[in-house]
Amino acid sequence: MGLFDRFREFSPEKRKQLAQEGKALPDGSFPIVTVGDLKNAISAAGRASNRATAIRHIKKRARALGATDQLPEDWSETKQEAEPMAEPEVETPVQEPQAEPVIEELTQVRGDLEKATARAAAAEKELVDVRAREQAAVLKLEAESFKAIGIPIDEYIAKVGAIRATNPELASWVHQTLSGLDEAMISAGLLKEIGSSQGDDLDSIEKAAEKILVEQFKGDRSKYAEALTLAAKQFPKLAADYAAGG
Repeated sequence: MGLFDRFREFSPEKRKQLAQEGKALPDGSFPIVTVGDLKNAISAAGRASNRATAIRHIKKRARALGATDQLPEDWSETKQEAEPMAEPEVETPVQEPQAEPVIEELTQVRGDLEKATARAAAAEKELVDVRAREQAAVLKLEAESFKAIGIPIDEYIAKVGAIRATNPELASWVHQTLSGLDEAMISAGLLKEIGSSQGDDLDSIEKAAEKILVEQFKGDRSKYAEALTLAAKQFPKLAADYAAGG
């Protein structure tokens, strides 16, 4: 049998089983079950293709069989039987990210974010302005629809617009109420043509103020300024003439 002529006969199946049990090398060689097998293996170790591996296996089986006294004296610490030392693991250094590229990237991201925020703010402001102009146009039409009551358009837009911004329902109520009052005044014959003197006997703003003072404030002279203001609203032509010195 060549290398293993002095070994006991082991079938291939038996050698495979012994290799799985650790009683033979992985290829089935050097099967050692008894002390006799141990002696045969010691004698054949010099002819092994890998003597160091064979010696390590033989010594291991000698310890298992309690027969280390069968081992040659020169096997105590020989190069052939010395366990190969595992090479120390070399820790691969972790590449730390470069700080400068990261900082540049963060700066770029921050700049893009700031630009996007500015664009969003500008768009929001434009939207607010558009809505304000649309609301002013609607309120202007509402103010111009009143025929009998004299409400300055700019004042109506400012005040009703402020109400609508916080309480749309209240603003709607104010408009409906004023519309109802305007219609009632028209029905009662109180509609006056804008720009007219609104009465044959009223040829000056002072006379109009006196009339309002009597009718609405019972002649209370302390209310004359208020009466004059009402007269200017009701008789814009007379107020214009007065302002022009006519």
